Amino acid sequence: MIADKLVCIVDDDLEVRDSISLMLGLKGFDCRTYASGVAFLSAPPSRPCCLVLDLKMGEMDGLTLQEKIKEKNDSIKVSRRIRRRSLRPVPK
Repeated sequence: MIADKLVCIVDDDLEVRDSISLMLGLKGFDCRTYASGVAFLSAPPSRPCCLVLDLKMGEMDGLTLQEKIKEKNDSIKVSRRIRRRSLRPVPK
C-alpha cells in the first residue's frame, strides 16, 4: 500500500505545494507540505520519507536545506524541483 509512503513537499509557493500534494495524494501517497526549509527543519517527519524540494526558495535555498538534512538524517531521500520562469531553450 502506498499510503504508508510519506512524501514531504517543501516549496515557498502555496499553489505548487498544493498541486503536487493533490496529485500524489490522488495516487495514494501520504503527503505533508512545508512553506520553507526552516519549517521543515523545525517539524521534521518522524518516519522515513521522500522529500520533493524546490531549490530556489527565499528564506533558505534548497541546497542548504539538503545539506542540513544530510547532516541530521540519512533516511530522507531528496528529489529536487527547479522552477523555470521562461520557456526558452536552455543553452547546451
